[in-house]
Amino acid sequence: MENEPQSEDGFAAWDIICAGHTQLRAGGMGGVVGLDMPALIEMARLRGYDAEIVSRLLPDAEQGLLAAIAERMESDGGE
Repeated sequence: MENEPQSEDGFAAWDIICAGHTQLRAGGMGGVVGLDMPALIEMARLRGYDAEIVSRLLPDAEQGLLAAIAERMESDGGE
């Protein structure tokens, strides 16, 4: 996999993103505007991950997720 986690901390962040895939924040028109960071950090804490490290990695994951969503929307004609 091209972007697979390269460390235990990276795996922890990926695990939280996958497990918390429903923890998205939506804007006024229903589009995704980001991740619910407090919910995901609490999930990391509950799973025994270092929440401080995960909280440093999640913004980059969020940026990638939003870029992928925007790309998908563009390729689908804005739908």
